[in-house]
Amino acid sequence: MAERYGWDMPGVIQVEMEPGDVLLHDVMVLHGSERTLGKALRRTLYYEFRSAEMIESEGPWDTEWITRRLRMIPVALRRHALRFPGLPQFDWQPDPRLRPEVSQDDEVELKVAHQWHTPGAYCSATSAPADAVERAMAKLEADPSKA
Repeated sequence: MAERYGWDMPGVIQVEMEPGDVLLHDVMVLHGSERTLGKALRRTLYYEFRSAEMIESEGPWDTEWITRRLRMIPVALRRHALRFPGLPQFDWQPDPRLRPEVSQDDEVELKVAHQWHTPGAYCSATSAPADAVERAMAKLEADPSKA
């Protein structure tokens, strides 16, 4: 889309953000941003609610990607239990085939490398399957009001 339209594609809604701002949207919304200037660190957190099995079967990520992210769940469960010892705790029951081996070092477990981002790079649209991008472009061209 960016190659065809640049950052002024039909139906685009630009959201100006300041450092520290948070933007929430459906992960399926076509989204992106221009290249950042300078070497300022930029963080993006994605919260996606799909089972690991669904991601594994539908992609676009592989089992290694899933495992890197599943390693964060025991950290979150440990920290929740410490902070709220009187509350019932979530009984995480992942597929044994996908259960990651996790250390007790939270700092290590929370460092999840994102293979598609580089300093100053674009959003990870490069991780989307080409056919999914082509379908999205065809829908937008057919009806720009649905962007």
